[in-house]
Amino acid sequence: MGNFKYHSDGEVPKNGEIFVFGSNLAGRHGAGAAKEAMENFGATYGLGLGIQGQSYAIPTKDCNIHTMSLNIIELCINQFIEYAKNSKKVFWVTRVGCGLAGYSDGDIAPMFKNAPENCIMPEPWKQHLEEHVLRNELKTVLSSNVVRVGFTKVNGDIRVINCTLDSSRIDSEYDVLYNKNARKINDNVLAVWCVDLKEWRSFKIENVINYEVIYDSN
Repeated sequence: MGNFKYHSDGEVPKNGEIFVFGSNLAGRHGAGAAKEAMENFGATYGLGLGIQGQSYAIPTKDCNIHTMSLNIIELCINQFIEYAKNSKKVFWVTRVGCGLAGYSDGDIAPMFKNAPENCIMPEPWKQHLEEHVLRNELKTVLSSNVVRVGFTKVNGDIRVINCTLDSSRIDSEYDVLYNKNARKINDNVLAVWCVDLKEWRSFKIENVINYEVIYDSN
């Protein structure tokens, strides 16, 4: 998962892929990708969820055409992901929720991080999905190693730090403080223990230039 292919925003499938679009629970496919789905990919008027001909509807608005919360949308996306995982078909995912529903690519794209590789994603989501992969890679390596990470600071300066998330190398009092406050840091930022300064530092995943293990746990 995570090794996706991408298509240009606005491009439509030409080889029988299932067209995945954002809908409303009333099934009023009157605009945007929903209209495209009804006119060209077999979407059914009045049906706002699930497989329909050569399309799959993921609701982002309710029966009254009000935008749903991200939590509810994520449940619908997870339902789609389970369907896609158990299908041999290829799914052409549009920028669900990022049009009339009003959410940003950064809001929605990470919800598709666990989608199978038979999903072709919209190009504007590439950065968000790849950042998730890099974040997971870094956390895995940092959990048992000291890693030298190079990244660009907010002011444009290049910074290199030797850091870890290995609890055996973190002062216990600071470890407790981190665990207490870790959830306040968003998914775009990674907090790490700087082994040289013996304090917590953080950087944006999108600003990482490179990393290498300099001391492993073996």
